[in-house]
Amino acid sequence: MKKLTPEVFGGIEFVRVCSLPENQKRRFWQSPMSKKVIMILRDKELLSDCIYYKDYCDFELSNLVSI
Repeated sequence: MKKLTPEVFGGIEFVRVCSLPENQKRRFWQSPMSKKVIMILRDKELLSDCIYYKDYCDFELSNLVSI
């Protein structure tokens, strides 16, 4: 599975959950990682489904181990 490239805003590397493929998105919201969602205000737009890129990498790794 191809890893997403992070977005960067204000020096924060993050990934939007809405950018994940459907099966990953579903697994993410059902996992304990869903508690690590952060909100980022970018150009007056509130992004409410972001996770730090490091947390995304940890999530990816845990998915590979559990498969």
